[in-house]
Amino acid sequence: MHRSSRAANILRWLAPAALLGPLGLVACSNSTPSAPPPAQAWTDEGYVTQGPYTLSYQAQPLQDLDPQIAKRYGLQPAAGRGLLTLVVNRQPNATPVDAKFSVEVRSLTGVLREAPLRRVEEAGAVSYLAEFATPQREILVFHVTAQLSDDLHLETSFRREMFAN
Repeated sequence: MHRSSRAANILRWLAPAALLGPLGLVACSNSTPSAPPPAQAWTDEGYVTQGPYTLSYQAQPLQDLDPQIAKRYGLQPAAGRGLLTLVVNRQPNATPVDAKFSVEVRSLTGVLREAPLRRVEEAGAVSYLAEFATPQREILVFHVTAQLSDDLHLETSFRREMFAN
């Protein structure tokens, strides 16, 4: 076979592939980025009980907090920040209970987030608030232990998806 006919055969096979390359890139490119998928719905109840005590917990992006409520508690709603709220009550009358807490907030990759708690008392209700960083969209794992005065403790672990925007 001559060189020219061999080259022609190669070109005949390469020509369709050369045309598909740019067409494939055009088909795959999208000038508008797609929206991220919606947040995962969580099925845990937001509380744990032991004996007459209930530990209620909530974690949310701080930017979602109502501005009036944020102001009342000295919080600044901001992107990239989250808020953990903890409350311990004694049943049957939901009497507020003081507790000493241990809180750990980690990303799924194990990065520890600082989450210092502060006690807030208003109209006889006692709650504990902790702000933490959420620099990107991620799922955080919370581990909370509440030590009560009568040597009883309540413990829970839960996950929440947080957003930075």
